[in-house]
Amino acid sequence: MDKKSIQTVTVMIFTGLLFLQSLFAGGVASRETGLVLSAMRSLRRADNLHYTVEIYHTQNDETMSQTQEIWANLLTGTWAAEYSSADADGSMTVLEEFCDGNQVLSCNAGIWSPWSGYSDDTDIPNFTTFSDINYEEEDIAEAESIETDDGMKIVFSLADEHLERERDELLDESAWEEEGADDGLELYYEQYENTRFENITLTYTVDTDGVLTGMEYSYEASRPQILIGSGGQEQLGEQERYLSGARVTLLEYNSTGIDEKLSEVAADAGYDK
Repeated sequence: MDKKSIQTVTVMIFTGLLFLQSLFAGGVASRETGLVLSAMRSLRRADNLHYTVEIYHTQNDETMSQTQEIWANLLTGTWAAEYSSADADGSMTVLEEFCDGNQVLSCNAGIWSPWSGYSDDTDIPNFTTFSDINYEEEDIAEAESIETDDGMKIVFSLADEHLERERDELLDESAWEEEGADDGLELYYEQYENTRFENITLTYTVDTDGVLTGMEYSYEASRPQILIGSGGQEQLGEQERYLSGARVTLLEYNSTGIDEKLSEVAADAGYDK
């Protein structure tokens, strides 16, 4: 997979995460929505949290992924994060961040310095994606709640048109067909315009205490390949399929070990706490 394709895939994966901010609202899933909202309220009442976020993309039996591991104190707004990403070749990169509630520091080659390159602000990374919900009724095709040994699983199946509508809105905002648009990206916009989505699911897990412990958002899609034609010109080819998604897993909450981890990272970052 060439570098431009990887960049396009990355944009689409992170765009998929943004969709989680505006998914649903009542109607066919009113009972299931109520269960999820109750579990989210219990999650937000915790003193501290330790969770992971995995973003993945599988295509042609190759998988690219990014994993985020976050420790956070909800009372003080202090958090630490480690980001690792792996491409299809297995190459791994790692980034560390720490926030004291007022500023974000990052670690580069063992040196900590103020920086907001990964996190736009001091908010706990991806916590609102995990702990908030804003439903739109027309997006829900089916909803189901399943009792498990560990608590409950709640599954929403979304209409295929959900992501296609989001896709069209993003394309409209990009105004790529207007005069002066970046010709180098025009083919990638056209590829995205011809992307079709299906099997869009959103799954929540809740423990026996009623606390939200997991969320997974995934979808399958097909889009035209970008091929190199004769003369080196790029062009669209046949449709190819891929799977993308994001998985959030709560590892522990209300744990002294979380605050100990935050203290260790704070000391490494130069805080005398």
